[in-house]
Amino acid sequence: MVVLRGGCSLLQGAIANDVPLLCFVCNKTFCGRNRRQHLSNHLNTHTGEKPFRCPFCPHRSNRKDNLKIHVKLRHLDTMEAALRSVLGGDALGQDPSGSQDPL
Repeated sequence: MVVLRGGCSLLQGAIANDVPLLCFVCNKTFCGRNRRQHLSNHLNTHTGEKPFRCPFCPHRSNRKDNLKIHVKLRHLDTMEAALRSVLGGDALGQDPSGSQDPL
């Protein structure tokens, strides 16, 4: 069995009836059901493109999952405040007046 750079095997492609895609910059291969999306994400590393913009600050990311991590780490309080204003305090398990019920 021949294993290509990126972990795809030629046997794997033959069984899945799946032609691996190749990065034209570094020759890394991508196979599997999501190979086009994985190659597209990978190409952003070569081009430096950062298509995902943070809605709260100027930060930009080359991958959506990295942006989600950024938002959770840096803007959790801002997200909670935005949800409260849109959905009302009760949507987050709080009284809209701000008072809490005694246990």
